[in-house]
Amino acid sequence: MAKIRTLDSFQDYVDSEMAWRIKEISQLTGAIDLSTSASQRTMIRASIPLLYAHWEGFIKKSSEKYIEYLSNLRLRYADLEECLIVLGMRKQLNVIVTTNKHDLLSESLNFILSGQSERATLNFDSAIHTESNLKSHVFDNIAKSIGVSVEQFTTKYNFIDESLLKRRNSIAHGEFLDVNAKQWKEISQETLTLMRCFKNELLNNASTKRYLKKQDIAH
Repeated sequence: MAKIRTLDSFQDYVDSEMAWRIKEISQLTGAIDLSTSASQRTMIRASIPLLYAHWEGFIKKSSEKYIEYLSNLRLRYADLEECLIVLGMRKQLNVIVTTNKHDLLSESLNFILSGQSERATLNFDSAIHTESNLKSHVFDNIAKSIGVSVEQFTTKYNFIDESLLKRRNSIAHGEFLDVNAKQWKEISQETLTLMRCFKNELLNNASTKRYLKKQDIAH
């Protein structure tokens, strides 16, 4: 796939990434509604891990492309909001925290102090990991690291951990889990709502240039 270099291409990517996931989740819901009572619960159990995969996949992939878009804008570190400076300088910050070698400390500190005028190099993969599961605290870290407000998500952290992730893990570990069609619809719709909210936050940040330092946005 071509690199994301423009706002339009970023929006097209996110729209497409969201659309196919909505379609697949809708197809699962339709199949569950049409299934008989005997097979319905089996289909629901099989669908929950896939629903979780869409949640994790969308958050990770859309975040990666957002950072790719910002990196391709060729902005300086000095132009960016603080969280993105941290993202770009994570390697040097890690060196300062973990090493006791003077030369490495000096080199990293010099880069941080004098590198503000350098072109920002942002790399999502090297700085942020979804770990084994996209738990609420992992999501919180990803969102804050790329400048996405978590205000409208925090009340849903228990849903992410208990209703979605805990159920997914139980099924993935071979445990029996009884989930009915009504519960499936509630879980799937809430998950899609969270994904849409995250998408909207990313697109709003990109279109309003919230990735810039506050005083730079108007320019």
